[in-house]
Amino acid sequence: MKKKRTRWQEIILVISSILLLIAGLTLVSGPWIKSALISNYSYDYTRETITSSKIQENQSTLGEFDYAAVVPPSLVDVLAAMNTDYSDQVIGQLTIKSLSMNLPILKGTTNDNLLIGAGTMQENQVMGMGNYTLIGHHMQDKSLLFGPLLKIKEGAIIQLNDQEILYTYQVQTTKIVSETDMSVLADVGDNRLTLITCDVSSATNQRFVVVATLVEKKNLNQKNVNTHEPKNNTEIMSKNVQEYQEVVSLTQKHEKRSISVILIGILILLFLGCLLFFIRKHYRQLEH
Repeated sequence: MKKKRTRWQEIILVISSILLLIAGLTLVSGPWIKSALISNYSYDYTRETITSSKIQENQSTLGEFDYAAVVPPSLVDVLAAMNTDYSDQVIGQLTIKSLSMNLPILKGTTNDNLLIGAGTMQENQVMGMGNYTLIGHHMQDKSLLFGPLLKIKEGAIIQLNDQEILYTYQVQTTKIVSETDMSVLADVGDNRLTLITCDVSSATNQRFVVVATLVEKKNLNQKNVNTHEPKNNTEIMSKNVQEYQEVVSLTQKHEKRSISVILIGILILLFLGCLLFFIRKHYRQLEH
């Protein structure tokens, strides 16, 4: 009887040790996995072609705006989003080439929307008109979502598009305000873009705000309507090369994150395999 009790104590000790090791491994690798998955989600919805008619349909639906409920996403939230279809929420795209930012714009301020891109903050917002306000998460990984915004400079170019019009804004100023300061959402008589995120990646009651004014609108279905378009073949070729390099850079960044997820997954499987081998070996020793 004593021998049997000791055996069960050993088994419980082994299982407890394994659970602690798994918890530790999850704690260490969790942030990497979360960052890679968020990057993949965002990339999928910026790469996916959503038609202008679909965007108009999404824009006509009612959005959810629950600022108080928005919290930084956990690993569980990110994993749960794997089966979420965001195609009914996407209404455009935000691009800041100087920061290598390329994010989908989704209607409404919800935890789900902010998990993959920028969310609108008011129901009747219209791109290129009044104060178009967007909010996004500031993650520990500064390259994700709105994290890069804190490095933006005055004069930087920000572009929005809804598959019909390309809206170009130029940054005028940045500032830090209280989270309760709703004046940043107000229309002030001009056509501007306001981007909002937390000033730090941890809990905070302050917000970092970027204000940019509209400088140009271009119909994406028409050619050469922009007076700033290249005038000769050399300039056209130079622009095409630059755009190609930007696409390659974003693709390589996405691929690196995907490789990181795969490597972490392989390491976890190897680790669990070793643990399983250890358990079976130890259990057989106890039986003898």
